[in-house]
Amino acid sequence: MRVRRTSGRLRPRSVRAKIVALLMLPVVSLMALWAYAAVTTVAGIGDTERAKDVNAELLTPVADFVTTLQAERTAATRYAARPDADSGAALKTAGAATDRATTALADGINASASDAALLNSALPARIERLSADAERLATVRAQTQQKGKAAAAYTAYGSVIEHAFAVTGALTGEKGTDSASQARVVLELSRAREAVAR
Repeated sequence: MRVRRTSGRLRPRSVRAKIVALLMLPVVSLMALWAYAAVTTVAGIGDTERAKDVNAELLTPVADFVTTLQAERTAATRYAARPDADSGAALKTAGAATDRATTALADGINASASDAALLNSALPARIERLSADAERLATVRAQTQQKGKAAAAYTAYGSVIEHAFAVTGALTGEKGTDSASQARVVLELSRAREAVAR
């Protein structure tokens, strides 16, 4: 029985060629690992920048909207419980502040619309619901103008505020970023302020 030998051409003849052949696999593997790490790092940086942009464009307008809406809810509840000139003036002032905050919110929503879905898949639906609520504030205000409708006003405003908290909650979903940490702090402070306001 004859044993076949491989041709001499496939085997490296010099010591240098043998060393290069031995080192080729680890070097290629290391290069592939470095490429994977670079791509992953760049993707992480992109996600962090996107979260930072969306938070900068959306987090402050939502927080301001919630604050002014809480003040308007308080004024509306007082007016619905006991309508007089003072409570009517306070409601009008609070409504004007909420209208300014609503305009800023709409601007923030428009600025962050393209990145919102990339940051959190639930965020666009929550933003859309909050935007619809902001557009329906005139209806909520009409309900509060009626005497004895304090409970209805309280509930309607509370629903809009909860939808705003849902948007802020979606902004906290990005783990391990400073922007998400800021959003969580803002959300918790807003919830505490809401508990006090109620």
